[in-house]
Amino acid sequence: MTQQNTSPRTISVMEGVRLVAGREISTAVRAKAMWWSLASIVAIIAVVLLGGRFLGDVMSAIAGGNGEDQQIGTTLPESALPADAIAGDLVRIDTVDDAVAQLESGELDALVLSGADAEGLELHAEDGEVISADTVANTPYFVVVGKDSVPDSLAQSLTLSPLTGSLEFDQQQIPQFMMMFVALGYGLVFFLAIMLYAQRLSQSIVEEKASRIVELLVSTVKPGTILAGKIVGGTVLAMVQVIVIVAAALVCLAVAGQLGQVPDIGVSLVWFAVLTLLGFMFYASMYAALSATVSRPEDVASVTAPLTYLLMIPYVGPMLGFQNDTLMTWLSYIPVSSPVAMPLRILQGNAAWWEPLAATAVMVVFVVVVIWLAGRIYRNSVLRTGKRVKLADALRS
Repeated sequence: MTQQNTSPRTISVMEGVRLVAGREISTAVRAKAMWWSLASIVAIIAVVLLGGRFLGDVMSAIAGGNGEDQQIGTTLPESALPADAIAGDLVRIDTVDDAVAQLESGELDALVLSGADAEGLELHAEDGEVISADTVANTPYFVVVGKDSVPDSLAQSLTLSPLTGSLEFDQQQIPQFMMMFVALGYGLVFFLAIMLYAQRLSQSIVEEKASRIVELLVSTVKPGTILAGKIVGGTVLAMVQVIVIVAAALVCLAVAGQLGQVPDIGVSLVWFAVLTLLGFMFYASMYAALSATVSRPEDVASVTAPLTYLLMIPYVGPMLGFQNDTLMTWLSYIPVSSPVAMPLRILQGNAAWWEPLAATAVMVVFVVVVIWLAGRIYRNSVLRTGKRVKLADALRS
């Protein structure tokens, strides 16, 4: 008669991490709250970006549609222009060269030219691309030219949609309001990723501790493996959310025609994703460590409150200080704010090629140290119930 082996099967570290992470992900995916929150965030982004763009056009038309103070130069005869429809005072100029000179000097706000007159000018579209000479020459209606941008009220006042272009385009210059908006967007996406998934990880740890489920888990899987699996699962969920939100924002910017106002945003987004990945692991480890020291779900908020206050630095700091190069440099190397500050500096063109690599190296070192400390605190606290475990005791045990 064959004797059956009833001893528990040993689970490797990698298998344990995979099982715990899969459990965390499947539990979160089955929860409707996750999908509703993600859908709400995407909807808010769409309303802000698309609604802001088109509402801005309406407000611009209402507030500045008359354009009474605008000086509009033209080389065309009065009979060729719908004078009553032009938003501004028309100034007749004999030559294109004179018209361009007055536009560059600031005497004129814009020019209205024919395609033939504008053919010799190098004009830039909103995204910075140079408009081909053939496109300019073959324009059937008017060409509206600005120095670095075309007044919206002028372009909208013409019945026939004109070709618009500017004489100058600064690749590195991003409008201040747009830079503030991008800073707010980066900070908000990072803040929500931590708040939604790191705090969920905290609740999961305390609930398992309160219900004694963790005692069953540690009988087959080491505490450090459990913690690693939870962090990996939470990181996967957070990064999926970040990717979806960033993709939705890019689509909305493209639809609103504002993507060209943020040049080289692709490089900035890549570093934002890399640093957010490390940043989530950094914050999630601290949330997990502190949560393991309490035994009741209602105590999670109070024990993790310092981390919530710390999280306000990357949320508010770069948005308010993006014009201060010294402050942004410091924020881009501090692990708590680096995921937001460094991508913004890249977008502004203020970061050397090696700085994102240096910031990533600093983040990696801090993440390794924090994960090691979190593992020690979790291992020494997760099976201790009752009153809150002091951090000093958890580290010393």
